[in-house]
Amino acid sequence: MCGGAASRRPVVNPLLCLAGAEGYRAKRPSRYAVNAVTFSVFVNSGQICMSADRILVHESLAEEFTQKFMTKVASLQAGDPMHPHTVVGPLVTASAADRMAELVKDAVAKGATVLAGGGQPDGALHPATVLIGIPSDADLYYAEAFGPVCVVEAFTDDETAIVIANDAENG
Repeated sequence: MCGGAASRRPVVNPLLCLAGAEGYRAKRPSRYAVNAVTFSVFVNSGQICMSADRILVHESLAEEFTQKFMTKVASLQAGDPMHPHTVVGPLVTASAADRMAELVKDAVAKGATVLAGGGQPDGALHPATVLIGIPSDADLYYAEAFGPVCVVEAFTDDETAIVIANDAENG
């Protein structure tokens, strides 16, 4: 893990989707934005310190972005990295995949909703997973996932996005 493991402060890496960020097309989230976020979260199965854990989306884009992102993530195939259709490969160990499942299970038990993925791992494989509505008392809120799991959260204005993004020890 990348820093902050003993702390209860978040170490998540936020990624912002802002209204107006793509000029005239920003009235709707583009395929490019969805693909870029998907890459940012799931490259190397989310096992790099630069992987986005929390996706912050302006409320004017949130519903449509989340739907498109959820659909994209649900199509990501987990499996053997030698197979040409595999997008999400195994985590470093089976216990790392178990940790993902426990983080998701805890978040759901505390009120979060799984939009894609979730469930039990298959050895070191854990499916690409998207959650919304994660409460601050969920372990995932304060943990770097370091796996194929992310949270989508809407914000109302730039100041709110800054507060959410800065509510972290690192990143």
